[in-house]
Amino acid sequence: MVTLKLVTTENESCYAHTYVRSLELSNRDFPERHKYAVGSGENAGFDQALAEREDGLPSHFYSPNLGKSQKANGYTNQRAHFIRFYNSTLIIPIRALTKSEEKAERKRKFDLIGFLCVDTLSTNRLNNGFHLFILSALADQMYNFMSLMRGKYTVTCGDNNGETN
Repeated sequence: MVTLKLVTTENESCYAHTYVRSLELSNRDFPERHKYAVGSGENAGFDQALAEREDGLPSHFYSPNLGKSQKANGYTNQRAHFIRFYNSTLIIPIRALTKSEEKAERKRKFDLIGFLCVDTLSTNRLNNGFHLFILSALADQMYNFMSLMRGKYTVTCGDNNGETN
């Protein structure tokens, strides 16, 4: 299952909402769709996907076996009985670095739009190798497209005389 989750801020709290899934009528969406807290510790997948990594890999959360991760690493998820819906997952943030006003600022800031989530009922089906790099590239392009559609930035084109249109 592939899911696009958009992020909103409500009362200074951040939430991820399902925007669209690869399966139109998913059991996950009944009786209604829910919002999931981001950055609160209630959803380890989102929180860990946002963390900057020291190993040089793109930011992400990966678990080949969530049942095992839940027991061994204290994996948290607000979805009750999530293991009925997925056992392995790869979560990539849809975001980009923002320009910092202060050059001395040490912590990088990001413009977060959402998450690209891929999961399966199978264990050990996804990997944090080529799956991660393909999905990270897709998430980057999703950010660009969504930013253009939201009017966050524009693209200028030059003609042969160097003038912009």
